[in-house]
Amino acid sequence: MTSAPFRYAAAIAMGIAAIGKRMAMDEVALYTVANGKIVREEFFYAM
Repeated sequence: MTSAPFRYAAAIAMGIAAIGKRMAMDEVALYTVANGKIVREEFFYAM
């Protein structure tokens, strides 16, 4: 059985420590699923 692709998003907020300074980062991961498998991943972020 074949199903139509659908998309879902996950919002992620994280803190990153690098080279002595800490910064916040927000990210949205957008996934496209077809036939029960992830067929595409897109990431959008702001720092």
